[in-house]
Amino acid sequence: MITRTNRPLSSLRPRTTAYRTPLGICLRGKAEEILQSPKIASDLKHTVDLIFTSPPFPLNRKNKYGNLKGKAYIDWLAEFADTFKLLLKPLSNF
Repeated sequence: MITRTNRPLSSLRPRTTAYRTPLGICLRGKAEEILQSPKIASDLKHTVDLIFTSPPFPLNRKNKYGNLKGKAYIDWLAEFADTFKLLLKPLSNF
């Protein structure tokens, strides 16, 4: 499969691909690893229509892998703003 910019998705590590369709790709994994990967950023630059994040469940439910709380969660999520801007098409959504 290739991106809409005709770049092969072979550069993406297989474990990050949850599924693919003719309409696009769904990636899974730790946000820090996927979104801040230079390879993914270059392959998917300005090709993303939507970034969907989970609601702030970590603020309300304890997870077995730990969770950030309050301002720490907000600060962590805010670290991705520049990456989101780089990935998103000009008229897309977050």
